[in-house]
Amino acid sequence: MSSAANKALVQRLVTEMIQGGDLSLAAELFDPAYVAHDPSNPTRAGGIVGATQFIAMLHEMATDLRYTATYWLADGDLVSYYWTLQFTHSGPLMGVPPSGKAVTVTGIDMFRVSHGKIVESWAYADALGMLQQMGVLPPLGPPPGNAAQS
Repeated sequence: MSSAANKALVQRLVTEMIQGGDLSLAAELFDPAYVAHDPSNPTRAGGIVGATQFIAMLHEMATDLRYTATYWLADGDLVSYYWTLQFTHSGPLMGVPPSGKAVTVTGIDMFRVSHGKIVESWAYADALGMLQQMGVLPPLGPPPGNAAQS
């Protein structure tokens, strides 16, 4: 498939599955051997079931999920974009009980497409900022004094 076709496939993931919540598309978009690399969620399952579970979790944690993808890049079998996720934390998220707080998280995802299916992804999200906004972790303190002023 061309870079444009690969990008269109990933755009369907974003608009129809992540934003739209249509979990029935997982088998059409993901390869059964799909592998997810996500340092913020190291136990994240792969395959069609894992992809479906992850996106279902996003929709279960928020009553007002808004996912925006910008700055798209497509080169050969790789497609990447910068994303912003906004939600009210109204359901459990990876063991964190609902806080009722408004949260904005940003990140970058990259997908590898082969034979018309997503076979691999890499997700990098501001998990620290998300946990701070949810009240799980305290805000960071001020930086140490400037060494040049000593």
